[in-house]
Amino acid sequence: MLALLNTQQLDEGLVNSFAQESSDAIVLFMKIRDEILGDEEAIYELTKLAFMSVDMSDGREPEIVDGIRKSGDLTLSLIAIDEDEIVGHVAFSPVIISVLRDNGMALAPFRFTHNGNAQV
Repeated sequence: MLALLNTQQLDEGLVNSFAQESSDAIVLFMKIRDEILGDEEAIYELTKLAFMSVDMSDGREPEIVDGIRKSGDLTLSLIAIDEDEIVGHVAFSPVIISVLRDNGMALAPFRFTHNGNAQV
């Protein structure tokens, strides 16, 4: 289990309680914020690194994220920061499910680095 905790919104008691209940978890405490102008290159590189070892990847994931951003369809794009470095990214964008003739939201796989290892 991986838990990312937004350090801006936690008090010490809650952090200690979570850590005790999650002894088998990787618990990372970092700042979570909205993507802002200037984060694009770091998100691109993180996405590229994270999908590099995924068998089903064709390597286009960074361009897909950039395309969704450029079209204005990133409904929510959050980044995780550890020691002033972007180490995680998650994004939501609208999708049309033609078979169901319905709309929905797509969650891009969360990507993060931990000790220099990118994971999806």
